[in-house]
Parts: sequence; structure tokens; C-alpha cells
Amino acid sequence: NNQVEYAIQEGVVITSDKVQLKQALIQLMHNASKYTENGQIKWSVSADQNHTFFKISDSGIGMDQEKVNDVLTQLDQNDMRLIDAFSTLGLGLVLIHRFCRNVQAKLICLSEPNRGTTIEIIHPLMGTIDAKKHMFVCVSKHQDNALKIKQEVQSVSGWDCMALSDAGLLEHSALAAIIIDLTFFEYAIETLAAIKQKMPHIDVICWVDDQFIRVRGLVPFNLKKMMTTIDQLFPKKSERSCIYVTGFTDEVNQKLVAQSGEAITTTYDYRQAIQLKITTEKGFEMSTRSTPILLVYESQQSLMALIKEKGWPMARLLKLKGSF
Repeated sequence: NNQVEYAIQEGVVITSDKVQLKQALIQLMHNASKYTENGQIKWSVSADQNHTFFKISDSGIGMDQEKVNDVLTQLDQNDMRLIDAFSTLGLGLVLIHRFCRNVQAKLICLSEPNRGTTIEIIHPLMGTIDAKKHMFVCVSKHQDNALKIKQEVQSVSGWDCMALSDAGLLEHSALAAIIIDLTFFEYAIETLAAIKQKMPHIDVICWVDDQFIRVRGLVPFNLKKMMTTIDQLFPKKSERSCIYVTGFTDEVNQKLVAQSGEAITTTYDYRQAIQLKITTEKGFEMSTRSTPILLVYESQQSLMALIKEKGWPMARLLKLKGSF
């Protein structure tokens, strides 16, 4: 029941991360609507020769300005745990702040309790995206799990995480990995398969109950699907030089060797770089090295048991930082 006014300048063109910009603008409108009841919301977009100004004002419940200033200052200086920032400002404003920092934009937030809030993003016309920032995409049907995963990722300096809500995220120039919540198993596997069609080489972090493992791909114990995955990763047989297989019977090994163009070996040679390690749950080991692993799982139950037994807690993501 809010009255919304728009003032949009025509012909405004900027260079930015389109996915993060879209998410930030959605969060601006969501925050204003969420905390305003039977009030007014004013939304404007304008530009000068150097900047674009995205501004939204509401007559909602507002916030304490000193707290807002304090939290934003600490976030600018990386001196505050994100979970504390979330509790003070809410998830939306923290994500908007992160977007602004990523593209060298300025965030202004003016607020007063019971009077409302005005938030403005001052975006350079040629926004510079930090190429060193590593972006992760979280796939989860559980809102609390998604928030938990985001907080863990964002606690690592130089890393950020967004939910898979826009296909454009898969085109992000600095996308480091897909984090997939296996709690809703069938949804997770179907979504992962769709992503792998577009990005076969992207790493996958499989998450269950705050434990994770890192793999290049997940495949059920099915020879045809295993070969399909190998073909996705190495479309030309001439590109396959060393694919190491462990944990399978001799019969399966022979079939894989025959179908893969004899690039597969069952003998590990530390002097040779492994293009891909294919293993079952029994042969799986987590490491800080970036050797790509194709995990062939027997069942949902066995995969879950593996993550609980050999997975790392999300707090240990920092151990993998240098390998992304």
C-alpha cells in the first residue's frame, strides 16, 4: 500500500557488472518496500558527465544514523565481521555495499528513526570491476543455508558470493566455483548438470551441514555418464594426455581406457601432471592442491556420508584460496 514515484532520466548508459548492478537495484527497492508501510517511495536515476546516480527514498521506519555510519566505515576498512554487519544493517544493504566496493562506486545512506531512509549509489559511467575478486555462485533451495554459505565465503578477503537467481551470473568474468547445497539432492544434481552444460570446467564445492568437498564434477556410477563428462571436459581425444583412475574394477578400467582413447592410466606418476583424477568415494581425499577430481558416487547416501567423513568445515575455505 505504498505510493511509488519514479524519475528516470532517459538515455543513461554505463559500464558495469550487469548481474551485480541488477541485484543491487533489486535490493534497494526490496529494502524500501519491506520497511515502509502505507508510505511513500521515491526512485530516481540521473547522470552527469562522469557518474550515474541511483537514488531511493522512503518514509519507512528508518535507522540510527550513527550506527549506519559506524558499520559502513568498518566495512570499508574490512574491520567488521559480515555476520555483525548483517544484524545491524540487514543483508540487503551489506550486499549493496559490496557491489559498490567491487565497481568503485560510492554508497550514501541517510536515515532517521521513524522518518525514513535515503540510499544513493553514485556509479562511475565507466565502472571498473575488480578482476582480482573471486565470485562464487551458491545453489540452494534453503534460504538459511544460502545465507550461511554466503557469510562463510564473504569472510575470506577478496571473495564474494551471490545466489543463482540470474543466468547472467554464469557469465561472470571472475567466477571461481559453484557452491551447491546437496540438502535438496535431486534439485541440486539437476541444477548442477545444467550449469555443467555451459561451464564444464568450473569447480564445484559440494556442501552439506557446513561440511564441503571440492570436485570438478559429480557423476553417478554409470559408464555412459562418466564418458559424457570426460567428453565435455576434453572434447578432442588428442587433448587427453593423463587421466588418472582409481577405485574401480579392472573391467571398468578397461572400458574407460578403450572409450577414452587410451589417455587413462591406473598408475600414478608424481612426475606427470594429472589432467583429471576419476575416483569413487573410497579413493577420495581432500587437498589444497588444484588437481581436478571427477567424483563417481554410488548413491545419495554414500555421497552424503563421504562429505561428513572426509569433508572440511566451511571455515577452512581459506586453505583453498590460492588454488582458485
